[in-house]
Amino acid sequence: MLWRWLTYLDVNTSEEELEELMERDGAIAKAQRRLEEVTRGEGFRRAYISRQKALSDWMTGVNTAFEKGVEKGRSEDRDESRDDIARHALGHRGLRLT
Repeated sequence: MLWRWLTYLDVNTSEEELEELMERDGAIAKAQRRLEEVTRGEGFRRAYISRQKALSDWMTGVNTAFEKGVEKGRSEDRDESRDDIARHALGHRGLRLT
């Protein structure tokens, strides 16, 4: 019985499998009917769209911050590499980079 519910909740379950589950298990059929009733409402659609937009905005912010961090790291690596090259070159001549 548990596997039926797990199959019902799996996003990869086909329509045919859902139909079969609903025929075999009255509780799943009832849950599916209730889900269809709830999701028909305008409030549900608005809430869903709002949540999707919020998730998209959040991911955009995360990706932007990540890209800025990567660029900053690259910039710091370039600056550090230049300093290392200068230290190495000057060190061979007995000089120091301060």
